[in-house]
Amino acid sequence: MKKANFYLEKTEKLLGSPKEQAEAVAKLEEEKHQRECEREKARQRRENDHREFEKSQVEAAAVLAKAEREHEIQRAEARAERQRAEAENERRRVEMNARHEEERLKREREFQSQLEQSKRELEARQKESEAKQKKKYKKQMKKIQEDSDKAIKKIEDDRKQEDDRRKQQETQAAVPPPAATNIFDVVREVVKVGIDIYTSSTPLGVASTVMKKL
Repeated sequence: MKKANFYLEKTEKLLGSPKEQAEAVAKLEEEKHQRECEREKARQRRENDHREFEKSQVEAAAVLAKAEREHEIQRAEARAERQRAEAENERRRVEMNARHEEERLKREREFQSQLEQSKRELEARQKESEAKQKKKYKKQMKKIQEDSDKAIKKIEDDRKQEDDRRKQQETQAAVPPPAATNIFDVVREVVKVGIDIYTSSTPLGVASTVMKKL
């Protein structure tokens, strides 16, 4: 019994008086409450941090989605602009080809017109030249014909005179007349002179005309 009391007293000395024990318990309770408050605050901070993180994730996702939408819009606008540019380039190419084709056809028509004009001018010059040549040829032929007629008339006159002299000589002298070859020699000489004069024009025509009239 004494021993038990001893330990009780010893314990009381170690734990202190009931007041001190109550204060110690109260202090422990307060510390426990503070720790619980701190844990609660820490939990709330973690929850707040988690909510902030989720919020930031949502905001980041929204920003990313917005950026993707804007990028898609930009790509669509760029694609539309590229298509408009391609359509404009195609329109210009078609217009340029049409203009080049029109210019080519115009140049071809002008060339064809010039060619036809040149042909008409050449035909006109040829006709004019042919007309001049015909006129010149007719004039030359007329001159040759006149000269041939004169030469033939002279030959006929000379032959007639020669015949008259021969008849007169036959009548007077009763001798054979001179050889007729002399008359033909004269004729040949006259024809030769006429041919030599107009040999540049139509010598065969002159000779033919002369020989026909002979």
